[in-house]
Amino acid sequence: MSDVAVRVDSDSFGRVESHGIDAIPAPERHGAPRELAFLWAGAFVNYASLFTASLLTTYYGLGVWDGLLATGLGTIAAALILGLLSNTGPRSGEPQIVYTRRIFGLRGSYLGAGLTLFLAIGWFAVDCVIAAQAGAQLAGGGNRWITLGLVLVIAAISVAVAIYGHETIKVLATYGAIAFAALSLALFIFLAPHFHWSQGPVASGSDYPGAFVLGFMTCFALVASWYPFASDYSRYLPGSSATRSVTLWTVAGVVVPMLLLGLFGLLLPTIDASLAAGRRWQTALGCGLLGTALASYAVLVSDFHLAYEDFLILTYLWAPAWAAVVLLTFFFFEGRPRPRLALAAWLAGTAASLIFVNYGNLFSNLAGAPTFFNSGLVSALHGADLSGLISVAVAAAVYWSRLRSKR
Repeated sequence: MSDVAVRVDSDSFGRVESHGIDAIPAPERHGAPRELAFLWAGAFVNYASLFTASLLTTYYGLGVWDGLLATGLGTIAAALILGLLSNTGPRSGEPQIVYTRRIFGLRGSYLGAGLTLFLAIGWFAVDCVIAAQAGAQLAGGGNRWITLGLVLVIAAISVAVAIYGHETIKVLATYGAIAFAALSLALFIFLAPHFHWSQGPVASGSDYPGAFVLGFMTCFALVASWYPFASDYSRYLPGSSATRSVTLWTVAGVVVPMLLLGLFGLLLPTIDASLAAGRRWQTALGCGLLGTALASYAVLVSDFHLAYEDFLILTYLWAPAWAAVVLLTFFFFEGRPRPRLALAAWLAGTAASLIFVNYGNLFSNLAGAPTFFNSGLVSALHGADLSGLISVAVAAAVYWSRLRSKR
């Protein structure tokens, strides 16, 4: 059987992908690193990117152009890490979480797997709610029961696509991104005369740096939520794929749509703030059912923008430290497994980040105004949430210093 025939059998559009968490064999590898740009663009050319950027002008008090700067810096910083993580795919042929077994050990990887399941369910819910709310508005109203019905329909379609796997997702994401981009461009052109292009920040004085950092971190967290899936998108590439190409094409696929849709999202509230308000089958079905329940909660019970912001913050608590340990192992310490040290460094980074979390944002949906143990620190930082940066620095310092000392 030829290599082409093997590839068609194991990974083709409209057929259930035959591989699960096992490594992709060399004869079945195909494609080039530039394809990652289109794959990742498909993941970011959507309303979630637009909505995330809109938070900077709607809720954080930034203006259009400083908001775009915060969006760009946060996205580029996080996308570089995502691009570097993507290199584990061609090297191993394994999904990202499976690859980390050699770093954190089999048992240590269970924690990452559980948190990744949380991300999968969370993103499933976010996407269902966003699509359902858009559909309800197009139908002529924002009735919650209409939205809930659309959530159920969209969830069923999403689960079916997830069951088919890599190539089917790749094709549908590409064409879906093209369709969304075309519609967004048409809408942007129609609304452009009504935008207040020069709208400046509302935040001022000593509060402004905190607002800027919060915007930076929100966009960083959006990209960081994809870290545990990085090699899932790249593991079908040949093992000889160049590190530079894999990294930079991934960065391009994330940054370009985030900047373009980010500008759109930042400008929308300048018209009206309410405009921006928003085995394989067993795994896919399980995530789908839990995600549907979470999406239903977001539609019927919770304020969606608050629930979405909380989701990004919870991602931000653990994913950056995890990524720091994985990258240090992959690029500097491969072949020297220290699972206990890797897990300890990850947990140390995550624990240190808890001191810098803006819990007022995380629990803003609670009644009253509770006081948290670090309220003084967060107040001194004017609301800036530095938890992700702290977690990376601490995890990397612990892991690097201990491994270097063992030489």
